[in-house]
Amino acid sequence: MNRDAEIACDLFKKCNYFLSLFKGTDTEGWVELQDKWLKDVMEDSTLLPWQMNEWQVMEREFKKAFVDYARHKKANDELRKLKMKDGNIDAYIT
Repeated sequence: MNRDAEIACDLFKKCNYFLSLFKGTDTEGWVELQDKWLKDVMEDSTLLPWQMNEWQVMEREFKKAFVDYARHKKANDELRKLKMKDGNIDAYIT
């Protein structure tokens, strides 16, 4: 996205554009909650956490709500494959 574009400069527009990219029932509830929160912040900016702007809060909430499950699954699979070789317990623990 072009940094000079109006949508990039206006944090409300940026957040609303971001929310418009979500489709489907899996994300519907989260998007509705964020949309309601944005409307509330428009009416009362004191709802923003100290030293955070709308986009920072939106990004934080997104990261909390949507986890990269593939990354966790891969890490768990790798842990299950670990086996001690040649009786070397120190290398296994490391």
